[in-house]
Amino acid sequence: MFVTPKSYLSFIASFKSVYGSKLAELEEQEGRVKLGLEKLADAAEEVKKMEVILAEENKKIQEATEHTEKMLKELEIEKSKAETKRSEVQAIADDCQEKQETIERETAEANKDL
Repeated sequence: MFVTPKSYLSFIASFKSVYGSKLAELEEQEGRVKLGLEKLADAAEEVKKMEVILAEENKKIQEATEHTEKMLKELEIEKSKAETKRSEVQAIADDCQEKQETIERETAEANKDL
């Protein structure tokens, strides 16, 4: 088999054609890889921002929890004070009820005698 100038030029033309198509395929793949890497980098930045926001929100939640626990303790103290006061008032009311019954009995006896 002899290599003629015409066959050599045909070989070079087909090589250029194949080279061009392979180059285009590689450039397309490179573009996809670059796009994917950009999206990963953007996602990493978003995750960092969200971590900062999450830390701030966790701090707010912790503060709110502490405030709520403090209020709950204060409410429990106030409840116990109110229970004590209610017991005192109930004792006074029971005493007054006894006195009222005694007075009514004595009044009834006094009216009977009259």
